Amino acid sequence: MAVKIMPVTDLRQKITSVLKELEESGQPLYITQYGRPKAVLLSYQDYEALIRELEDLEDSLSIYEGKEEPSRPYEEFIAEVSTPAGVQSKD
Repeated sequence: MAVKIMPVTDLRQKITSVLKELEESGQPLYITQYGRPKAVLLSYQDYEALIRELEDLEDSLSIYEGKEEPSRPYEEFIAEVSTPAGVQSKD
């Protein structure tokens, strides 16, 4: 898979065809300005898929890191969150 690179000046002139190609190919387009990387353009579907994957990875990391946290019985947690703030339980 070849990396597609395009100067921003070319992108301005060819935006319609570039957007169509992004949808069809699913490959990102690297945008340069003055010969330096400036942005990456990808289809909306690919962007949304990337965000979902990132969120899933963050959730997995959170679960993994939480395994080292101390635990307590479920009933104790429910009693705590069910008690109004500032009110002491009689237990």
